[in-house]
Amino acid sequence: VMTANDEDLAESPEAAQAVEALRVRGLIEEQRVGPLPVDVRFELVHSLLNLEDALSAEVARRSAGNPAFAIELVGEWAKRDYLRAGEGGYPLRHGAADALPNHIHARWSARMDRLQARRGEPVRLALEVAAVMGEIHVERLDWVEACAFAELELPPRIDELLQEEAVIERRAGGFVFVHAMLRECLEIDAERAHRAARWRRACAAMLQARGREQDRARVAVLRMRAGEPEQAIEPVREAVEAHLRAGRPDEAAGLMELWEDALRSVG
Repeated sequence: VMTANDEDLAESPEAAQAVEALRVRGLIEEQRVGPLPVDVRFELVHSLLNLEDALSAEVARRSAGNPAFAIELVGEWAKRDYLRAGEGGYPLRHGAADALPNHIHARWSARMDRLQARRGEPVRLALEVAAVMGEIHVERLDWVEACAFAELELPPRIDELLQEEAVIERRAGGFVFVHAMLRECLEIDAERAHRAARWRRACAAMLQARGREQDRARVAVLRMRAGEPEQAIEPVREAVEAHLRAGRPDEAAGLMELWEDALRSVG
């Protein structure tokens, strides 16, 4: 049995050619294994790792259907003594960081370094913009316009290029990252390079230019995370009022903390 993943093949033309030669000669029988279906991810993580329900759901989301990454992530937490015994499974200890472990981040970041060397810095920066948008499914039009607001020039055929590099999977109207941890890595790298606030401001400006009611909460979150609490107050107030008018008090209540944080930040 031989295994090869799309990401490694995208980075190694020689390996990809070797696999293709075996396929053409009929010497291998190929079986593609994709991410686990969404409806079984939680059960697998919960049964294998015995985490509390909320943490199981978070690990299932972050591992994006890849059991090996889930085990690696939780193994790192266990090694650092971040987990404690609980009645419903293991939760994180109070104050323990749930950030991406350094060695996992380093692996993804090194891959982005190699991508940049092959395709140029604008490709990596455009991926950072997509990462900070805060959405699992990235709408292509939103992304292209956010890059324009950020004054980034996208290379031609960037969607095809990124799919060839096995960093995104194209979906109707946009794409998703091949792995949730890749999105986290890009966001961390943008933060460390002091670019994340710029990208978030661009995304917020793009959404505000659209003037859609359903985007107001996203605008507020982006403005807060960009360090602009004064710019978040009006959008979050409008989002709360819209939810109340529509008879959705729970959604409104969920935004109240954000509103209070914004007001507190500006004094």
